[in-house]
Amino acid sequence: MRRADGLLARATRGAVRFPRKVQEFLHAALTLRDRRNDGTSGPHGLAVARGRREKRLDRLRAGNLSHPGNRKFQKHLVGHREEILTFLYEPDIEATKGPAEQAVRPLVVNRKVFGGNRTPAGGHAQEILGSVFAPLAQRALDTLSFLSRIICLPADQRPPLIHRLLLASSN
Repeated sequence: MRRADGLLARATRGAVRFPRKVQEFLHAALTLRDRRNDGTSGPHGLAVARGRREKRLDRLRAGNLSHPGNRKFQKHLVGHREEILTFLYEPDIEATKGPAEQAVRPLVVNRKVFGGNRTPAGGHAQEILGSVFAPLAQRALDTLSFLSRIICLPADQRPPLIHRLLLASSN
């Protein structure tokens, strides 16, 4: 959507048609997702509508475009064809990256407020701590007691515990 919006902001005359068609396509796909999520579309209706979305995507990918920005955008759609509608097939996959951006936001603020970005070593330490603290917070675990358990274990016993944490946080 952002890419289509950017093209529309700069496009003139006929060059606006392709980004508008892509926007319409994406809006229709998001509407289909919403209908699936609220239960107003049954499995058969969903399958038919997904097939129509796939055909529409193929038509967008196949057009002959003269505007260089539109051609580049079309090439992007061709290269990512398999990923574009994944959220319609896998309910656990988000259609947008909004939730992921919100998840990392506290880490970004922490890095900027408390330093960590002043040296490469500090930035790396922030990355590591963030990747440990985020799954713990998601699971509402006591961070300090968990880290104490890890630190108190013999070094060869730490990886399995960390691995279990990461597996549990991805489920």
